[in-house]
Amino acid sequence: MIPYKPPSVAPLPVIDIGKERDEAVIAQEIRTAALDTGFFYIANHGVPSQTVDGAFAVLPQFFGLPLELKERLRRGKGRKGFEGTGVQIIDAGSPPDLKESWNVGWERDPSDPNPPINQWPENLPGFRAAIEGYYGAAEAVGARLIRLVALSLSLPVDYFTASFDPPSTSLRCLCYPPQPEDAQYNQMGAGAHTDIGALTILAQDDCGGLELCNVAGEWLSAQVIPGTFVVNIGDMLARWTNDRYRSSLHRVMHATTKRTRYSMAFFYSPRYATTIAPIPSCIASGEQPKYEPILAGEFSAMRLARSRLHLQDATLQG
Repeated sequence: MIPYKPPSVAPLPVIDIGKERDEAVIAQEIRTAALDTGFFYIANHGVPSQTVDGAFAVLPQFFGLPLELKERLRRGKGRKGFEGTGVQIIDAGSPPDLKESWNVGWERDPSDPNPPINQWPENLPGFRAAIEGYYGAAEAVGARLIRLVALSLSLPVDYFTASFDPPSTSLRCLCYPPQPEDAQYNQMGAGAHTDIGALTILAQDDCGGLELCNVAGEWLSAQVIPGTFVVNIGDMLARWTNDRYRSSLHRVMHATTKRTRYSMAFFYSPRYATTIAPIPSCIASGEQPKYEPILAGEFSAMRLARSRLHLQDATLQG
């Protein structure tokens, strides 16, 4: 086996989104990053460190439970919850991902015909409170970012407000064991993929492992910067901008430490009934829209189902 060699560090900008800064300046910094790799860090985001640390602290409690107990809360059609190793293949044609996840959704979008139902573990004091506390804080960050994204596109600051009233949001808490020596070819924590929604806000521990692919096809490492979140553009926002803003391939290769890696990916997306179609101002003169209009909820369901087709289990298509 050829030892894994971490790639070079990605030169991603750290954008201070503090409310004391000029929003026009922040928006321009977001635009530059979105046109380049679609990835950037945010600092001064307003989420207290104890909220982030509190959520990370309860993750080992859940993922450390016996598999049979976690499987009782298995994610299924219309139900959020647990997904074990081998459930997802997000890099089509590759082996299943080497991760476990705990998924939580927000049950308040009246346009969603199948609102998610959360399943919570019993006998884990403080688990739900810690996760919900982080969830609410991350959603506030998403709401601020989408306003800044509108400004970055030279649109009114409230351009996306109706599309995110309420937003479709979900939190995926992830547990990655160290990369096994007997892993199959191209099998890793999370295979190469782009995200489905509008924005992803990622909190990662100090293990590292997140990698992104630049326009030259080179894999680069997104180093851990304490006190920041990693933000990336998802496919819905890329479609909205007619691919002006980049939704870049990324993956998780957890092969540099023997510790379990934890991360929390918060997905901030428009409500189910929002029509995603290229924004007219993002279509240059003489250019055609690259995408047909599609409902946000239908696009999300289609993409999620695609990553689980290998299971031949309709109960997991949700």
